Amino acid sequence: MHADYHFGNLLFDRGGSVVAVLDWEIAEIGQPLIDLSCLAVAGMSGGAETVGPVPGPTIEAPQLAALYSADTTELEWYCAFSCYKYSAVYAYNLMLHRRGKRIDPFLTHGLTILRGHDQVGSAGGGEGG
Repeated sequence: MHADYHFGNLLFDRGGSVVAVLDWEIAEIGQPLIDLSCLAVAGMSGGAETVGPVPGPTIEAPQLAALYSADTTELEWYCAFSCYKYSAVYAYNLMLHRRGKRIDPFLTHGLTILRGHDQVGSAGGGEGG
């Protein structure tokens, strides 16, 4: 498995087809649903946004599980795991950005992946929440 399989590690041609997968340094033998769930997390936009050169996926977890002959409950668990992993990465990058150690234009313009988690206060985002 790739272990960091998301759109940022894919190269697309002008037609939107994947032509390369990058960033293999943490690849290992493991559960393929980890890679599938990494991509599925991008689909949480419901297709409303563009992901790279292609529209965001609109497929729901049960349909995706059926396409890959996977158990829906197991895939949903791995999707939750991927959200947890990406929220930790996001929080770390946001901390570095706010300290001026790694300025990220994505964060400079107030764009957030996790609504409410960009606020000072509790983990729920905001005071006491």
